[in-house]
Amino acid sequence: MNKYAHRVQQASRALCGTDFVEKLETLKRERWPLVWINLRSHNKVWTDQVSGFINIINELGQSWKNIGIVFDGWVDCEDIMLAIVAGLNEEIMCFPTLGCKLHESIVWAAYVDTYISVIGSGLVLTSWLNDKPGIAFGDKRHRHQSCFWSYAKEQSIPPIFLNDSEIVDHTDRFYSDYDIDWRILFRKISDILNTSIVRN
Repeated sequence: MNKYAHRVQQASRALCGTDFVEKLETLKRERWPLVWINLRSHNKVWTDQVSGFINIINELGQSWKNIGIVFDGWVDCEDIMLAIVAGLNEEIMCFPTLGCKLHESIVWAAYVDTYISVIGSGLVLTSWLNDKPGIAFGDKRHRHQSCFWSYAKEQSIPPIFLNDSEIVDHTDRFYSDYDIDWRILFRKISDILNTSIVRN
């Protein structure tokens, strides 16, 4: 973590307070892995994200019995989150952070092990400020941001981006909604969890 990211992290922890941080410390000890799931409700939307994330999370839960899911997004994603949670196996613990204050989200992101996030500003929390390995997905036009991602921050852990062949855009324009086979995301996130990089 570089000096700037460290300063942002320390300031965020101070704003959250001791009780908040201690709660996450306890959660980190009790749950592994903690997987950050970023939701989106408008523009460049994965149209099958509800059924897709249900399948991904339930499959992950078969291999990692102590998994915890941290849901990230704006408050307009609450219905999406609730629909996903309703389809999950009951032993999977979920932690909603939709609508959290920015400093709270920054600290939450420090405690997750990996993420599946839409390409965009939400990646700042997990990728640039907290150096977490994870998956970034979106429409093809936004996927092409991968070519300059490494220039945004020195010595960062770059997200794993999907290939164009793994994305089916609904239209040929920016912010197109799109389809993805959930199995692609599942395989990629499983590969990350099966490496030592996420074990702090």
